[in-house]
Amino acid sequence: MLALAVNILVSTNEQEIGEISDRFQVHFVPAGYVFAIWGIIYIGWIAFTVCKLQPA
Repeated sequence: MLALAVNILVSTNEQEIGEISDRFQVHFVPAGYVFAIWGIIYIGWIAFTVCKLQPA
């Protein structure tokens, strides 16, 4: 959950991640849809946490 909280705090920054990335010369940039996997990962983390917080 700490990783999720940190990512939420980073996303509230006044600069977008893409803007920061564009400042650097990068030879390989994945397509935007590739990052959709993080939504699935976050949902899994949240579901796991909720499951673990349930009484036995």
